[in-house]
Amino acid sequence: MGRQPGKTGRHKTMRLTTHFSSEELVPGRLTSLVNLVQVSMLKALANNLEIIRAFVNAPITIISGLRDEIEQQKLIKQGYHPSDKSDHFFGRKPFTAGAADITFKTPEDARVIFYELVSRFDFHKEVIILPVGYVDVGQLILECSPKNRFYWIHIGNNKKLFYKDPPPPTVMKFKTSMNNGVTYLPVGGFEKI
Repeated sequence: MGRQPGKTGRHKTMRLTTHFSSEELVPGRLTSLVNLVQVSMLKALANNLEIIRAFVNAPITIISGLRDEIEQQKLIKQGYHPSDKSDHFFGRKPFTAGAADITFKTPEDARVIFYELVSRFDFHKEVIILPVGYVDVGQLILECSPKNRFYWIHIGNNKKLFYKDPPPPTVMKFKTSMNNGVTYLPVGGFEKI
């Protein structure tokens, strides 16, 4: 019995970039289910993370990457409100393109870095321009748990990288949620993108 078409087989830790591996983005029980399309989504996301890491000159901690329904239900039981169309599904649901939740040395760093990244968005090129490279995101969200004021950044791949005709964006590119994803507010000046 051979491998299923499109599957990478027994997924071992794969170095995606200099500082990021698949092990950080894929829960252990899902590693054997990662397909070739998801590997390309993982690599694109890791490249964006690598550019951000170089820009801030500090390590990034990945707190959530690829999810399935089991992981989604765990988050709901913990009081979070994850979207059922989240890019964390890495193509397991229609038009999802890969995402990670990240933080830095301190949770406050995530808040400061988020606004710095948003301030560097180029409306014409539709990318975040940093001195060390471009970050091509679908969404960038500053999130916070109201219980402990723990901040993190949700960064999602640009769907245009993986879908020939993605649906028109129905979500805000830059937004914040200070209540575990119950409500989202646009970042000033970015309401229409």
